[in-house]
Amino acid sequence: MVFQVIVNTILVTELPDEKLIRQRVLWIDSEGFDCFVIDIDDPKALPVYKQIPSILKSLEEHELFIETVDPFLKFNLEETIPEKQRKMRDERWNHIESIVSVDNEPDIYIKESRWVLIQSIEKLHPMTVYKYLRHYWQRGKVLNALLPDYGNSGVKERKYGDAKTGRPRKYSDNQGINVTVGVKKKFEAALEKYYFIQGNSTLTYTYKQLIKEHFSNVYYENGIKVLVPQQLIPSYRQLLYYANKNYSTSAYRKKRIGEKKYNLTERPILGSSTTDVNGPGSVYQIDATRSNVYLVSRLKQGQTIGRATVYYLIDVASREVAGLYIGLEEPSWVGAMMAISNAASNKVEYCRELGITITPDMWLAEHMPRRILCDKGTEFTSDKIEQFANVFKVRVDNAPTGRADLKGIVEQYIYRAEEKVKSLLPGYVHKDANERGAPDYRKDAVLTIEDYTKIIVKGILQFNQHHWIDNYPRTKEMLEDNVNPIPNELWRWGISKQQGVLRKFPQEYVKYNLLPSEDASVTVKGIKFKEMYYYCKYADSQDWFYQANGGSWNVKVSYDPRLTTYIYLQVDNQFEVCELLEKDKLYRDMSFREVKMKMESEKKDKVNQESVILQSDINLILEVEEVVKKAMKRRGDTKVTGVTTKQILPHRLAEKDVERKEQAFVLVGKEEEKQYDSGIQNDELYEKGELVEEDDIALLMKIQKGRIG
Repeated sequence: MVFQVIVNTILVTELPDEKLIRQRVLWIDSEGFDCFVIDIDDPKALPVYKQIPSILKSLEEHELFIETVDPFLKFNLEETIPEKQRKMRDERWNHIESIVSVDNEPDIYIKESRWVLIQSIEKLHPMTVYKYLRHYWQRGKVLNALLPDYGNSGVKERKYGDAKTGRPRKYSDNQGINVTVGVKKKFEAALEKYYFIQGNSTLTYTYKQLIKEHFSNVYYENGIKVLVPQQLIPSYRQLLYYANKNYSTSAYRKKRIGEKKYNLTERPILGSSTTDVNGPGSVYQIDATRSNVYLVSRLKQGQTIGRATVYYLIDVASREVAGLYIGLEEPSWVGAMMAISNAASNKVEYCRELGITITPDMWLAEHMPRRILCDKGTEFTSDKIEQFANVFKVRVDNAPTGRADLKGIVEQYIYRAEEKVKSLLPGYVHKDANERGAPDYRKDAVLTIEDYTKIIVKGILQFNQHHWIDNYPRTKEMLEDNVNPIPNELWRWGISKQQGVLRKFPQEYVKYNLLPSEDASVTVKGIKFKEMYYYCKYADSQDWFYQANGGSWNVKVSYDPRLTTYIYLQVDNQFEVCELLEKDKLYRDMSFREVKMKMESEKKDKVNQESVILQSDINLILEVEEVVKKAMKRRGDTKVTGVTTKQILPHRLAEKDVERKEQAFVLVGKEEEKQYDSGIQNDELYEKGELVEEDDIALLMKIQKGRIG
């Protein structure tokens, strides 16, 4: 068996007393020889030097084995971590980020150089730094390893608003004052307090707060505080000029949205496609395109469904196609999410699902990259990407508008993906599609989305295994090792020289942390999410639904926007599956978007039907009133008598007997029925000796048959 040891691999040694020693791999050198590990269970552990060949030998001889389940891998959603704990986590990270960076590896793992690095952190006691480092290393080198009381979600801290109230004023005649050093300090204080915060405060609002706090006299009128602006106040233009002059655009954007989000979504990228590339898995480029092939429905033969959206992830170091998504979703986080998940998945299993048989050496990529370079599109500028970036410690860079050269590798692959086989693809849209007289390529479509996916995957397999990359910048060492510029060969060589870059995560963990999350409500009817109700075995076992009699409460759930059947509840750093209840089975197997449209359509139909329902209700009232009116007229002045049970009974029996004869199923013709009618005797109307007068019975039968009004 071939063993692969990469960063975060957990190596387990079983001692004679059955005690287990579990060590996490922290770093591997570029030659794949030296490494450092740390005991993940020892509260006083520090990094220990080992050699990869020795580890591999121990694995082969079964003296060591690899732990497949990471005990510190927790299903934490960013939104469910209390704000106080997130703040503490981020503060701890800010303290140690510089010394645990790649630039300081392996120095941080070596005792002598580690001490020098620790002393460079002036604000913390060395023992505190050691504590943070130990948590970070033992728990997987991820940001959430630094959470206090790791694994304990805690209770959400209540949030209070920061904004202060104040009467807005306009000073149209104000020409401003001389901006002295004192005024500048007040400008800066107001900007820092109101404008440079992570929110939506405008400069106009900041100006009003500036005047209120620094340039107003205060007096009380009828017990109410009144602000009277001083005669000499700075103008709005002076504040605007000061802000523009003293703060660069990037500086105030960092302050406005936070440095983390700025680095994630707006930080400019300087350099080329291969900047910061240290080997396979260092950088993946991602991009979306629309296929050039019209597809047909799998459900209805001959029905065109348009063209597919395709996402590709390409490893920059080797040019290996690492992942893809092919589907009908428009370019969005859903498509990007699927592509990233595919990149980190086992390709043998993926191809098997498509009916394609491969071996592991045919498609090598199944890892999470260190960095992803993408377009400045909405799918990578939303808050959804922050959860992904935090959990997997992936840096997401957005290429500036007009800098397609920074994503040149993935752009080139998109161009060639269909190029070799385009003449073989029915429904392919050629360049003359918009010219007069050009054929309608939609009518040529015969491929389903499954067919098209198989074709693209076969192209990827051919590319990864055999494509010769012209002008690939091979190093001297590559030439000495006779490495051909073919993606799989470059990947294998890179891994043998730079193993420390690759990282693998369980597929379930990857998928869960790529899903969007929102609040759901626990009610007596079930867990309510987007107007539908779900059942959760865990919630039932904890009596949540019974407790909801006293009032509902919110819980955080993750969900796949494409499928309503299941949502996922986070509990104790794991997730519990919630299934759509039978009463909402109408929406089963639909997308949430489809359900929303259906519900909106139903509401619209109901509104449109309201006038018809109203008219129907009015008609019913009129018809009932007419029946009652006729009954009242028929009764006339006759008073109701015989209201006791004894008085009612004989008349009820007589009425029942007539009713039976009228409603009985008679399977004879009309003429035969007349013959039978003539044989009815009056004495049949007697029951239990209670006699009803013949004239009364005859009259009743006539009334029932409608013979009299």
